[in-house]
Amino acid sequence: MSVGDPRHVRYEGRSDLEAERLSDRLQWRHHHALMASREIGIRQGTGGSLGVAYLQATLDRRFFPDLWEVRNRL
Repeated sequence: MSVGDPRHVRYEGRSDLEAERLSDRLQWRHHHALMASREIGIRQGTGGSLGVAYLQATLDRRFFPDLWEVRNRL
């Protein structure tokens, strides 16, 4: 797919939207971990999770890793 190809333009627009959505989700994750840290400290989280430690461990995880792999191949 070349830069002049209309499919390329559609893909670029879609990737911008997806990047914005990802940014919003990552920002929410970060704020949620901060809020939980303030509220529960080092106590156990809901459902028996590790609480804040678990939330902080998820900050580096990507949403939909299979889609990232496909995107990297394009």
